[in-house]
Order: sequence, then C-alpha cells, then structure tokens
Amino acid sequence: MRRAALGLVVLLVLAGCSGGDAPETPTVTPAPVPTDSATPEPRGVSLDATATPTPQVPVEELDPEGDPDGDGLTTEEELDRGLNPRRVDTDKDRLRDGEELAGVTDEGTPIPDADPARMDLYVRVTYGPRAEPYTPIVRERIVADWAAMPVRNPDGTTGISLHIVGTHNTSLRFFDGSDLEETAAALDEELPRNDAYHDVYLLPFVDVARHAHDGFAATPGRIALVDSTADSGNREVFFTHGLLHNVLGPLRGEGECQGVHYCEGGFLHPAPSTGSGVAFDDDRYLPEPLARVIERRGFRG
Repeated sequence: MRRAALGLVVLLVLAGCSGGDAPETPTVTPAPVPTDSATPEPRGVSLDATATPTPQVPVEELDPEGDPDGDGLTTEEELDRGLNPRRVDTDKDRLRDGEELAGVTDEGTPIPDADPARMDLYVRVTYGPRAEPYTPIVRERIVADWAAMPVRNPDGTTGISLHIVGTHNTSLRFFDGSDLEETAAALDEELPRNDAYHDVYLLPFVDVARHAHDGFAATPGRIALVDSTADSGNREVFFTHGLLHNVLGPLRGEGECQGVHYCEGGFLHPAPSTGSGVAFDDDRYLPEPLARVIERRGFRG
C-alpha cells in the first residue's frame, strides 16, 4: 500500500516523514521538536561549501610545501591528486581531504575507502527489539541507489559512495513520537554519535508516531528513525529518504521542490510509491535539480 508522506520540521531539528493509512492527499502536521544538538560542528576550519579559505591567488604562486586550506595536505600533494588546495573539503562531503586520504578523522573515527575527490556518506544501522534487519540484497540495493545519483564529483564521476560501517542493537523498545529529545538522548547514550557517521535507527513506532509517520530525520543532521513495523518497501525507501533530509537540509523551494521539504518525483516525493521488494522503482531516484543543490552546497549535515 502506498503511504503518503507528511511534513518535516527543519532548521536542525528532528522531523517526521509519513506513513500509515494516510489520506490520498498528504497533509502537513509539523510538531515542535528539539535541535539535533549532537550533530558535529565543523572542526576548526570551515567546511561550508561556500567558504573561501584563502585569497584567490594563482595556483602557481602558492607555496608547494604550504597548506593554505589547513586540511593536512600540502599544495603539491593536493595538486598531484587533483584536489583543490584552497578548499579544506574538495568534494564537500564534510570530511577533510587529509582525513579522507588517511582513512581516519582527526578524532579517530575510521572512514575506510574514503575518497577526497568523490562524496562519501558513512552510516551505522541500529535495530530495536524484534526489528527485522536489512538483508544483504537490500543493503546492496541501497548502496546502488546512492551510487546512481546524478551528483557530479571533482574526479569526474557521478554518484555518492554510501558506506554501511556497522550494525548495532538498542534496548529502546519503541518510539511514540511524544519526546524526540528524550529518544535521541537515550539512543546517544547507547551509541554515541561521532564526527563522521550518520545513524539510522529501526524502531517500532507506536501511538502518535505510528499513525502519522514512517520515519523521522534531522533536517539537516545525522540521525534518522525508520518504523521497523512498516512494510519492507517503506523501510527501504525511508532509509534513503531520511538520509537525504540529513544531507540536504531545508530546500525552500529549490529546483522542483515544494516549500522546504519535498520534491516532484524521486525519493523526496510527498508520496513516494512504496511496497514490498522494489515495487517503488518509479520513485527510486534523485531528481537532477536536487543533485545540483548537493553539488553547489555540499552536505549540510
């Protein structure tokens, strides 16, 4: 059954995405929710995609042994690898170029197979009691969805490399939508968030949450909740739906988007076609206008 998507609340808050036996026409039902305060801030040097760390002097005039953007790599090292010596994060995925080459962040978080010239997204998946894990086939399909996104990278490739870096379990029994701040704090106690990973939690939704939503996501931020009792198609599509809200943040009508949250067609459509297996293939894509937003702004969370 298709489930209509409801509204999200934005500006660094946890926001809801719909589900349940909703009406044919989706309605927006925002609720006050807390700031995603655990989302890491840029570390030292701004990772803002619009930032200009140094004056735009000709590259040949830069000191080959210098590090004008402060990413841990010399100008010569960056140019040899096709990176931007003036930008701490060449590919705009909120990971420093030097960290990606080292395969570990400055705070010690492993980022295996990172590429400073191609966007990487690292995700941990945590299951609540009795939650059915994503199968290897589903995980491969999700990774393929991100690789197929028409986002152009500095190395000339397209797509985003999604890395599922671990699976965990939580003792949290359910999510009822009544106190997101308390829920986020409880989850953070069991599995503290870090400077590189996004977290997707599969929990049974009950009461208000169950009747209104199939997922909640920080917009922008690094946490997403998926209803573990939803059908397999919804659990799969809302994994990517929530993560896209994480990295895109508020859209404010950009491209083909309506208002700040949803877009015509694709994973952020107000009512993506879902169902078991791959029954929602028609909406299993990132629209070109949103790809251009990601290229221009980079990951917002």
